[in-house]
Formats: sequence, C-alpha cells, structure tokens
Amino acid sequence: MQCLRYVRRIWASRHLSTLGATEMMYYLSQPWLQLLGTLVYPIPLLLLGHRAASAPGEVWAWFTDGAWVLFAVYGLFGLLPFLIWGPVYRMRCAPSIGWGRAIGYGFAYAIYIYTFYITSWRAVVRLARGRNGWAKTRRNTERITGDVALDH
Repeated sequence: MQCLRYVRRIWASRHLSTLGATEMMYYLSQPWLQLLGTLVYPIPLLLLGHRAASAPGEVWAWFTDGAWVLFAVYGLFGLLPFLIWGPVYRMRCAPSIGWGRAIGYGFAYAIYIYTFYITSWRAVVRLARGRNGWAKTRRNTERITGDVALDH
C-alpha cells in the first residue's frame, strides 16, 4: 500500500515493458481493491437480509423463481479461482495426493486469501497512524544475537 508513490517511476522506467508495468500496477492495486470489496460486496447481502426480514415470502418466491442462480454465480466467481488451485497443485506438484485432499487444499487456499481482507484494513489503520515500519517479526523461540529492529 505504501508503494503507490512509485507508480510514476514504474511507468517511466525504460527497464520495464508496458506489460510488466501493467502487472506491477495490478499487484499494487490489490490491497486497495480488497478494501473496496469489503465495502461493496456486503451491500447486496445486507439489502437482501433487510428485505428478507420485512417480507420473507417475497424473498423466498424470488429466490425459488430463479434468483438462486445469482448466488451460484456469485459463489462461483468468488471461490472458483482459488478452488482450482488445489487440483492444479495436485497435477503439477503432488500427484500422490488424492482429489479430495486437492479440493480441500483449494478451499483452504480460498480461506487464506480471504484473510487479506482483514490484513488490508489493518494496513490502512497502520498507515493512518503513521506506523509504516518494516521490522521483522520477532519469534519467541529465537535467540537474539544482534540488534533488534524496532517498529515505529
């Protein structure tokens, strides 16, 4: 998130192709898009919940008349890119694991990816508070042999 200041230098660099610079922009935009997603994606579900509380029969009729397809597509686009990782990993790296475990890996990866929604908000709070240090995480089991980086 702190690297957005390098956007102009990335685009001006003669060492990067347009495709390379575009890829960097994609990765630099991800935390910001995740923040946007945490604000935008829940809105339809909150509106649906409100409507279901006030008119449950109408919502049920709407859902059974075909609206369930919207939820299937929503779930498909929200999970499928991550779920396919498990079977791809099985085919390329670990053919000895079963398909069930590979699909389980895909679900675990999806859950892991969704933790970035939490960490993106944490990063924004750190930026807002002026805490932008990159100190290494200290592990309690490590012996301290030298200077310790401090997070300011």
